[in-house]
Amino acid sequence: RGFHAFHAMEKSEQRLRLFFDATEEGIFGINSEGMITFANSSCLEMIDRRLAQDIIGKRVDSLFQYTPRGDKNSAKSSGFFLDPVRFGRTMSSDDGFFEVTDGPAFYAAARVYPIITEEIPTGAVVFFNHNLKPLFAGEALLGCRTCGSPGQGPDHGGHGSAGAGAHRAAQY
Repeated sequence: RGFHAFHAMEKSEQRLRLFFDATEEGIFGINSEGMITFANSSCLEMIDRRLAQDIIGKRVDSLFQYTPRGDKNSAKSSGFFLDPVRFGRTMSSDDGFFEVTDGPAFYAAARVYPIITEEIPTGAVVFFNHNLKPLFAGEALLGCRTCGSPGQGPDHGGHGSAGAGAHRAAQY
């Protein structure tokens, strides 16, 4: 009897994993301590990681930052990911900026849904995807962190191994 229950649960987990890995959206989970508990393959691809073990068990605020458009106060805040766990409310932004520590940075839409158990937030599930065309209408786009080039985004990849000097020389 216990074997059948375990086997059924294992099959259910496999189906859920297939569902998560079939979507183009990046998805990861956070527990009540802000630790990442799972990540789908799209998440790993977008954040330039090969294995889920590279992020599972790490604090979300040490790996990711998300700044919704117009939110000038949270440039380096992870409240977007942690507030749903703390306060049990959904966070959503159609246009913001997603930064990965020691990794890529890109415009993204993001939603964070709290997991509520017996009326207490116990974690959250994060969904995000690239915004190929930023929705920052009427606002200046972020400049490159290395060279300050406007409208390029924080890491536009225009430096190669030569660094900012080569990029600046190519612009003039």
